[in-house]
Amino acid sequence: MERAADSDGELVERCRHGDRDAFDLLVRHHHTAAWRVARRYVATGDEADDLTQEAFVLAYDRLAQLTEPERFGAWLTSIVRNLARMWLRHRSTQPPLLSLDEESGAARTEQVSAAAAREASRLDSVREVVAAALAALPPEQRRAIQLHYLDGYRYHEVALLLGVSVGAVRGRLDRARQVLRRELQEMEAPMTSGWELGARELDALRDAALFAITDPTKAVLDTLYLTGEGEVVATDTHRVFCGATAGLEGIPLTLVHADLGRTLRADHPGCRRGRLIVQEGEAILRLDGGEEIRAPLVEGTFPRWERVVPDTFAYRAVARAGDWLAALAMLAALREREDAGCDPAGDGLPRVLVRLSPSETRIILSAGGVPDGERRIGWEASTSFTACFTAGEEDFTIAANPHYVEQAIHALRVADDADVEFAAVAELRPFLIRAHRNGRTFVATMPMARDWPPAPAAEAATPGAGA
Repeated sequence: MERAADSDGELVERCRHGDRDAFDLLVRHHHTAAWRVARRYVATGDEADDLTQEAFVLAYDRLAQLTEPERFGAWLTSIVRNLARMWLRHRSTQPPLLSLDEESGAARTEQVSAAAAREASRLDSVREVVAAALAALPPEQRRAIQLHYLDGYRYHEVALLLGVSVGAVRGRLDRARQVLRRELQEMEAPMTSGWELGARELDALRDAALFAITDPTKAVLDTLYLTGEGEVVATDTHRVFCGATAGLEGIPLTLVHADLGRTLRADHPGCRRGRLIVQEGEAILRLDGGEEIRAPLVEGTFPRWERVVPDTFAYRAVARAGDWLAALAMLAALREREDAGCDPAGDGLPRVLVRLSPSETRIILSAGGVPDGERRIGWEASTSFTACFTAGEEDFTIAANPHYVEQAIHALRVADDADVEFAAVAELRPFLIRAHRNGRTFVATMPMARDWPPAPAAEAATPGAGA
């Protein structure tokens, strides 16, 4: 037989001297075992074929690194497992998502559902537990388990590799199985214990729920999207909220109905700790006080929210959160006073002009003087505050919904004296608000259309002028 005439060690040496036929023999000897290992990790035989082929290509390129040529089979199997783990990690943490632009006709190719991603994460957890249990075995038992169950060798092949009888192999495997059974039973409980959430994580869930849409025809958008990378995202297609915190990093990709965050905000505003459990079809948030909040998991694919967040910004201005809130509150109060005096049909502060002025190192907010059909609002006001510009040279004006801006700043969970960054793009005119030096938590929003000259009125007040 070929294996008797040409051992793996001899074939490897021949390969190293340029004999490609020798590598073909290695492929014939080990293809089936390598394919079986790959198939344990992937969903289809075609994917196992691809992984196996890639493993052999990688093995051929790295033959010079193999220090024990006789152990080519075990070395090849380790390559297959590493490639399979990387493949699973890529599929679970980078799912292809849909564009927020419903008219773009983005194809739903190779969608990875939240359920599939959670299953991949669960399998990774199981493998980690099994690896820990294997590590507790005596070396001779661990080696037998590795060769037979993980590498795919038969009893007589394991016996040859270990230099023992087939009976000894069977005995080692039997004793190893008994130890593994005990170890896995002890480790099973921690696998299903859930994730501890602190104040930052609970606040992120509360805030994300504010940005989720409530349209029953768009169920995927009425969710808290846990990305699997430490973020919770929600969108109503006009705004995107992204809250990032280290405490969410261990939770697999999941779509939870936004009622989880709404109930947490409405009924438990002061709760600062809890445990999140994601199980089949449902997420359970167990709070420190003993209460439980339950919300269904939603099947589907979340839109590609990253596409609406620019990578670079033409204008970036840093100012204090309290200055933003004071300026918006002042304009709203002036409008309310005008409504009470002469315009009982007024609808609050509908929009503001935000002028970014690098030359003055200020942000100017103005409102009023906007045509509305045949009548004109009879008041105008503006206010400004100091800002530090890190991008942009010319003055730039953008129209914004003041409620969106105020809600975005509150969602950052920063103190009034903390710096927040307002970033804008001249072409499409979206803007983004985030805590300075913490760009992973932000709100991105599209502004209202400009349909009047952007020149601001004379300043009525200047909150934060001394900043």
